[in-house]
Amino acid sequence: MAPSEKRRELSEVEKGMIIAFRYLKMSYASIGQIIGRPKSTIAMAARRIAARNGSCKNAARSGRPKKLSPAAQRHLRRSSIKSPEARRMPLAELAANSPTPVSARTVKRTLGTMDFKRNLETVRIILDAQKAEARLKWCQAHAKWTVSDWRKVVWSDECSVSRYSDAGRVYVTRTSHERWSSDCVKQNGNDTRVAVMFWGCFYNGTKGPLVSFDANVNSELYLDLIQGVVPEIMDLMDEDGIFMHDNARPHTAKIVKEWFQATGYKVIEDWPPYSPDLNPIEHVWRRLKILFGQRYKEIRFSTQGPAAIKAMLKEAVPKLWDAIDSRFLESLVESMPRRIAACIEAKGYYTKY
Repeated sequence: MAPSEKRRELSEVEKGMIIAFRYLKMSYASIGQIIGRPKSTIAMAARRIAARNGSCKNAARSGRPKKLSPAAQRHLRRSSIKSPEARRMPLAELAANSPTPVSARTVKRTLGTMDFKRNLETVRIILDAQKAEARLKWCQAHAKWTVSDWRKVVWSDECSVSRYSDAGRVYVTRTSHERWSSDCVKQNGNDTRVAVMFWGCFYNGTKGPLVSFDANVNSELYLDLIQGVVPEIMDLMDEDGIFMHDNARPHTAKIVKEWFQATGYKVIEDWPPYSPDLNPIEHVWRRLKILFGQRYKEIRFSTQGPAAIKAMLKEAVPKLWDAIDSRFLESLVESMPRRIAACIEAKGYYTKY
């Protein structure tokens, strides 16, 4: 073999030929001339085949030794999931804390062999045992509602739309089954960025108007809004129509409750606290914000002041509201039985919705 010629492993076909020719009592040299391999290669291959009871498959190779011992791998696993902070620790920091010096790439690969991957952090509001219990009881009370029942509901809510589509991308270390684990969920708080508050509603596949507010929404402002919007929507539905709004203070104010009692419009009672996953209009807001991030990047990077930014938001967001298609809204209503079932299965805690 020439010095520059790369050593080539015998194929299973060539090994089969060696077995056949040896059965015919041919010499190693003669077989080597036919196959085009040195006599020593043929002889060594014949002995290995004989030692494996005629098998032509290559023996398993040890390969490159792993940089982390089994003990070091267990240490890495424990240290990467021992707390919510540890789950969010960058791979480079996990590598630096390893008892054996390794790279972030090695840490990622090692965690992958244990079914741990880096995933974007899932964001959910804070749920404690009391809130989870209230959610569970409400879902159990509505467990037998069908899609036809949910089509009678007018879903409403406010949404704050900011110039920014996202506050940042945070990765957590988790398995594919831990997406909704409390350690892996970001508990959402208040956001004080420049934004505009909008109110909207829909029922089945039909959108209501989108209304913006120039001031903080209080009970008087909210009452003025529903007095102008709700009758027109509810009168289009039959007597079984039900209006839904959550437990925000303006919604539960005495003057608002008295107005609904006086008009006779039905309202979903005892809406569970901290339950955006049970209100499908939240997915409408999410779709709207995704469209905003895609179509109005110039607003995000604008150098104008807060007043100008708000004016741009008031002009852009209604166009996106109009772009939400009816089939998408219908699919959200059709998901309600699944949302209820998921909340019951989670015993009132986080769901995928």
